[in-house]
Amino acid sequence: MPISGNIKRCHVLQAAIHIDNFGCPVKKQGKKYFLKIGKLEYPIIYVICIASFYSDGFFLLHDANDFNSIQAKNYLEDLDFEILEK
Repeated sequence: MPISGNIKRCHVLQAAIHIDNFGCPVKKQGKKYFLKIGKLEYPIIYVICIASFYSDGFFLLHDANDFNSIQAKNYLEDLDFEILEK
């Protein structure tokens, strides 16, 4: 499923809090792009998947055919978030 246009800044921030509280599975840890909030960094694909729950009520299961890290990066930048490239 592609990135939902319903995901707003507040949902991304809720996703960051979720990751702070519950962590990030090893398989979902990022490789190249990370969302930076304050001093913390979050894997962008996992952030989008969790933010989907807060916007639409379900966790987005990432499939590379649906969206990729570049699309996630661009979406988060459009919401005025800082993205780091490693």
